[in-house]
Amino acid sequence: MIDSICIKEEEIIMEYEGEKELNLLLKRLQAHLSDDEFVIACVERVESSITPFAVVREKEGLTIVITTGEACKIPISFSHTWALITCEVHSSLLAVGLTAHLSSALARSGISANIIAGYYHDHVLVPYELRGQALCILNNLGM
Repeated sequence: MIDSICIKEEEIIMEYEGEKELNLLLKRLQAHLSDDEFVIACVERVESSITPFAVVREKEGLTIVITTGEACKIPISFSHTWALITCEVHSSLLAVGLTAHLSSALARSGISANIIAGYYHDHVLVPYELRGQALCILNNLGM
């Protein structure tokens, strides 16, 4: 249970919540490819020797996204490696259609997309061997 907290109105700092208009998001989107290669795995707990890019808590376990370098530090198995593309546009968490548009554009070219929504940016994991093609597709969405 969360305790209710009273905050005086003048103490509240409003932060820019990001763009909501899909056409503007697509026009401003700049996709950037990480230099690292990633794996997605399910573990019972996150080892202290690694620093995951992302952790998702599911009833079956913890899904982690880590670099292949980090994966070598712990006993996990994986069948695919992934490239991480960060969409450098500050989208609102209330924006409608951006991630659908990203995944649809990639799907038309037969590219799997696993999307992680961050507060400031969306991140797309694509098969590592298709990273160049995926990056090109995402960078041309606003044209």
